[in-house]
Amino acid sequence: AMVYAPLGTVVQGLHNVYEPDANLGWRNKPGDYLFASVAPGGEQVRETYWPNGSRATREQIEHTGAKILFFGCSFTQGFGISDQETYPWLVQQRLPEFNVLNFGTGGYAHTNR
Repeated sequence: AMVYAPLGTVVQGLHNVYEPDANLGWRNKPGDYLFASVAPGGEQVRETYWPNGSRATREQIEHTGAKILFFGCSFTQGFGISDQETYPWLVQQRLPEFNVLNFGTGGYAHTNR
């Protein structure tokens, strides 16, 4: 059987959008965060996490409609880019009749140990 263990210190020292989780190791921490761009002269990066830990996929949280759920690592989360640049946000824009939820979380890539 595969054993999945949190990578512990992988997210330590990165911008503080994570909080401890007894089962997963860490999860996205609800809030609205602004960070400096990694690109010289770039605009600030805005990362918004809703109360359920999902990353914003539209301006305001929506609770109606059939759901499309995204799970994954920092690529799905959109680490280092603003909310409206993530691919789940773009899917939400293309499919407004659905409620797209982005549960991507940095450091959740699969590894064989």
